[in-house]
Amino acid sequence: MPSHNLTMPSQQFKDFVMRLLFSPGQTPETFALDASVIPAPPGSQDVLSAFSSRYFEMHERVIADEKCDHRQARRILSHTHSLVLLATGDKMTASRIYLMMLRDGIDLGRSWSTSRYILDRCGLAQTISVDEVRTLFTQDAIGEADLLGDLDLHDCIAYVAEVCHGFGYSGTLEDQLQTLFVDDLHPPYLCMLHFQLTAQSMFNHRLTNAYEFEPRGERVLWLASEYNGAGLDVGMSPFLNNAKSVDTLDSAWAASKKKDMRPERWSIF
Repeated sequence: MPSHNLTMPSQQFKDFVMRLLFSPGQTPETFALDASVIPAPPGSQDVLSAFSSRYFEMHERVIADEKCDHRQARRILSHTHSLVLLATGDKMTASRIYLMMLRDGIDLGRSWSTSRYILDRCGLAQTISVDEVRTLFTQDAIGEADLLGDLDLHDCIAYVAEVCHGFGYSGTLEDQLQTLFVDDLHPPYLCMLHFQLTAQSMFNHRLTNAYEFEPRGERVLWLASEYNGAGLDVGMSPFLNNAKSVDTLDSAWAASKKKDMRPERWSIF
């Protein structure tokens, strides 16, 4: 366990570091982030101000959460520029960024939650509102007739599989959809998939991440109520009931269920 019994930085040192991070009106204004890549809203001034004024708060929090020393915390925070660039320019979520950078050998901590915390404190909270879920749901419902016409369920499955193959999907999607919607129908999984795709439509999200957008909250409650009202019993908390304490919907999650429920899980991820 690293020792954290270090002398606390003086206010003079803190002020010096915060000026390096952001000095409005100076040239350059910052040595930390490329302000030109930050769109408005929120705007570079707001992000830089938040990062500068909260840097030492974030530093202490990373040490506590990651159980690391101050050098490791500083190294994690040194990647804030990349986090901001990918979150604002490419709409990547914290879990997507974390996994991508991990594959490149960049250590952002033990999980994506630290990256999420840093983005939140920089004023770049990634959230989905109930209104956004409702609006997208309504748009999809209106567009269904033009997209699928009078196709029955089996023809819809074949059509969707064909379209996805055209986009480069090489798996047996038609068989997977047949399992998910017909052969082993388990409505809560449909609701879970629906919410994950809703998130994907708004962000460059890691679809297998189950809890980045707090699926126990009002947004999923609203979506679940639509399913229940249509005669598809998903309960009120499909994620909690089917993926409790699960961060990633992967093969381990699929295999953890009793045998008669495994095919549907494999079809989801």
